Amino acid sequence: MSSRRTTLLIPEEYLEIERRAERKSEYCEGRMYAMAGASYEHVVIVDNLNHELKLRLKGGPCRIHSSELRLRVAATGLYTYPDLMVICGTPQFADNRATRLSIRS
Repeated sequence: MSSRRTTLLIPEEYLEIERRAERKSEYCEGRMYAMAGASYEHVVIVDNLNHELKLRLKGGPCRIHSSELRLRVAATGLYTYPDLMVICGTPQFADNRATRLSIRS
């Protein structure tokens, strides 16, 4: 049995680390999780979905965003990078930082 103590991060600590990082990580319940790379098949599926959604949402108030935009799920405190995200209307940003902005849900 390990006696090593795990120190949990608060969201502000995660964001400071994440803003300086070269690779993306998600945050859940005080822990950071490095994001794995995607398979070719996964990328093809996401690209196809992106294309279809753009066609269907064209001219409306909704826009599609890629996994470069971080999402904060207010109800759970999760910070994640969804493959695709649809935002209708004006996005609500958690802060005004220009890198890997967090959209509030």
